[in-house]
Amino acid sequence: MKKIMLATFISSITCVSALADNYQIEFEGGYSNREDSLDYDGDTSKVEQKGPNLRARYYFTPIDTSNAPLTEAAFLNKASYLDFKYENIEATYKFNDASFFQDDTRRALKMSGQAVFNDSWLVKLGAYNLKVDGESETLKTIGFGGYINDDTTVVFSYTDLDGANAYDLAMHKVISLNSDMYLSFEAGLGRLEVDDNDSSESGFFIGAKYHPLARLSLGLEYQDRKIIDEDLFFGRGLEASATYFVTNKISLSAEYLRGEQVSGLDVSRFNIAAAVRF
Repeated sequence: MKKIMLATFISSITCVSALADNYQIEFEGGYSNREDSLDYDGDTSKVEQKGPNLRARYYFTPIDTSNAPLTEAAFLNKASYLDFKYENIEATYKFNDASFFQDDTRRALKMSGQAVFNDSWLVKLGAYNLKVDGESETLKTIGFGGYINDDTTVVFSYTDLDGANAYDLAMHKVISLNSDMYLSFEAGLGRLEVDDNDSSESGFFIGAKYHPLARLSLGLEYQDRKIIDEDLFFGRGLEASATYFVTNKISLSAEYLRGEQVSGLDVSRFNIAAAVRF
């Protein structure tokens, strides 16, 4: 009888410990610094955009952190979620390092969600609202796709850009190299169609993240986009990223992008963030 009670107690402790590593809510706070510049005949025009951002995500089922690597735990869990992100950006306009236009504040709210059905099919919805000096613009996205297997998805998305339409086909895959090392891979094709002049452009992106440890992710992505992404970047660019989990529920991350927009502006963007899950 004592042995049965002891075994039951040990089993209960193990279950509680395992559940303690699960999470269902995620909060993230970050800071972004972006500079767009254009050189012409020795003169330089710049737009500097700096400010904080906050993000919250709720998962409809607990995420098991034993799904390694930790940056892919929700993906491997085939999770449904709701996501909210808010940015408050101060924009400064400069000509040859001297302010030449009134500064403005840009507030952006992004709401998105994903629903996974029968661990297979998925639907994504999103809306991005940007307000600048009282003027507002809203972009809307819808996507359909699914899990080809437990570690691979393919999703087709459509975005209404208020004067243009964007189409995006993307694949995401996680590969286990051995018991401790992983590789995640992402690639996509896209097309942008502009209503005013009936023009169209095609683009692509390809990237990979190396996970030498379950808690560490190092990423590199090249994009030649005429399509929309989370940060509204159109053009060519190379982005490097790193994420480290201090614990199974606390992470630090950084991203740096260098590229050129379709309009010809040189773009430099740096983001840092910290996230907690419970």
